[in-house]
Amino acid sequence: LERISKTLNTSSAARLLGLTADTLRNWERNGLLRVPRNPANGYRQYGRAEVGRLRVIRMLCEAGYSMMAILRLLNHLDIGGGEITQGQEIARVLDTPSGEEDFLSIADQWLTTLHAQEERAQQMILQLEATLAEATS
Repeated sequence: LERISKTLNTSSAARLLGLTADTLRNWERNGLLRVPRNPANGYRQYGRAEVGRLRVIRMLCEAGYSMMAILRLLNHLDIGGGEITQGQEIARVLDTPSGEEDFLSIADQWLTTLHAQEERAQQMILQLEATLAEATS
């Protein structure tokens, strides 16, 4: 974000983030961000705040979260849901669909569960390796 000293147009912001301009416009259409427009020509102007938000959205998309889960998290932060400082709180917001959301949101809960299982498996592997190393020394 330090590199952004002025606003970027859609193409420049997309290039900076390794995304397509269509992806940025799609995220805006889906309500994930609001991008200010240049009053003179109507072009989108991505500043530091918008680029930072896009990085969070991109990271969550890459982690496999649905647009709905990402929107839920961003709305939670936008309406003053407070700063989320712990991973458990982030997972809770990402994984807790509202009553109006469809059943596809359940996949977001599986992502968190799978990440937790993977972490436990990694810890077990480390313990086994330490035990084996101790036994062979």
